[in-house]
Amino acid sequence: YRGSGDITAGYGMFDLPLHRNLRSVFGARVEHAIYEVNPYDIFGLVPDSLLKGSKLDDTDVLPSFNLTWAPRENFNVRGAYSATVSRPDFREMTEFSISDFVDDYEQFGNPDLKRARIHSYDMRVEAFPTVNEMGAVSVFYKDLNDPIEYSIGQGNSGAVYRPVNASWAR
Repeated sequence: YRGSGDITAGYGMFDLPLHRNLRSVFGARVEHAIYEVNPYDIFGLVPDSLLKGSKLDDTDVLPSFNLTWAPRENFNVRGAYSATVSRPDFREMTEFSISDFVDDYEQFGNPDLKRARIHSYDMRVEAFPTVNEMGAVSVFYKDLNDPIEYSIGQGNSGAVYRPVNASWAR
């Protein structure tokens, strides 16, 4: 296959003190991505009309927001949200087969894959007992739309793995 990827993006960020002990940092990344894969048969045995190519052409607005509360000089509470994407790689976007001789399975690509959108939420409590020390407790949660997962099926010679878009994941 021949594959190409082009991403054009811009980002803006603002750091805004809301109060003496409260600070927000927010912004957004806007990106336009075009990924294209065109398979071909190097031996000329398969007509081009039977080879299915794949193209992703997406524009995404990816916001981020961070809020930090510092009730004391050596203690912070942070909360954050960000949106990101995950795109399939070129091999996953093609319909041809790759054999894994070590694990004894075939892997097929999927030209119908979409990029996944990811929403991340983070919360963190930080303490700085001294200048050289830090303690932190963090929790996070991710919500994925159209994540790429591998589906297992039966092929002519055994197990076949193929990437598919699941509806959602957490």
